[in-house]
Amino acid sequence: MDNENVKYIYEYTKEDLEISIRQLKSVLFVRVEINDEGIITEIHVVSDTNKSVKQVVRDIESILAAKYNIKINHNVVSVALVNIDSSSNLILEKRLAYEEIITTIKRDFFECHVSLSYNGIIYSGEASGSIINRDRIISEATIDALHKFIGIEKIINLMDIKTINLADEEINVILLSFSINGNKHYRIGTSAIGNDPNISILKATLGAANRTLPLINNIK
Repeated sequence: MDNENVKYIYEYTKEDLEISIRQLKSVLFVRVEINDEGIITEIHVVSDTNKSVKQVVRDIESILAAKYNIKINHNVVSVALVNIDSSSNLILEKRLAYEEIITTIKRDFFECHVSLSYNGIIYSGEASGSIINRDRIISEATIDALHKFIGIEKIINLMDIKTINLADEEINVILLSFSINGNKHYRIGTSAIGNDPNISILKATLGAANRTLPLINNIK
């Protein structure tokens, strides 16, 4: 590899770079590989067919140069193009997974930290407030982690949380709204409360979001 065309990564992790590249229009998936010296050795991208391979590579070169002052050899970038219909199915097969939830209570103050994972990468979110709004805070912490994954804020909004009873089983129902390309989309997620109401809120929020990931790919 020609080291003159590669800049060392000092202040940014591979996860930072992946989040930035994922913000590019047409990019569906991205994985960045760096060696022990901090040199970018590979960038693997799955993109829709709205842009050519050459344009996707140029976009990646531009965002890395402008945002991180990183210059790469275009040969380290490999791009696979997929039709949008097939890409939607691909995304649904690879969902964000729940890793951990940590809650802290100090008098009437409630704090929640949520960790989600995708392709081995952890995305963490947090929220806090009055203990009265416990369920909402857990959902908002999950949404914060989702925004870290997407790489753009204020796309997902919590609309409402309800607990219903079905066949003597308590179920948490969560309504989320998604602001995508100027349009509002609504999704419902559900989860049985079981032995852990906190995890139930997290899973209901995550369930609603996972069904909307194909739409989020088209954000500009």
